[in-house]
Amino acid sequence: MTLVPASLSSAWQARSPRERRMLSLMVAAIAAFLYWFALAAPLRAWADAAETRHARAVAEQAAALQVVDALAALPAASAQ
Repeated sequence: MTLVPASLSSAWQARSPRERRMLSLMVAAIAAFLYWFALAAPLRAWADAAETRHARAVAEQAAALQVVDALAALPAASAQ
């Protein structure tokens, strides 16, 4: 059992080596284009969004820690 149909194989063999190289490069360029726009670009966007969410969470944590420190200082100030 072959992966390539006989008609496609014979059409490929009928091409000159120069045409085969050109077609191979075109297929590789299309594959790279599809890879970029179907996988790499969305992954980069998701990573940027995650970085933004992380920065916001760090800022919120710092604000919460300031509130905790202020609340922890209240009993100490009232006890003195």
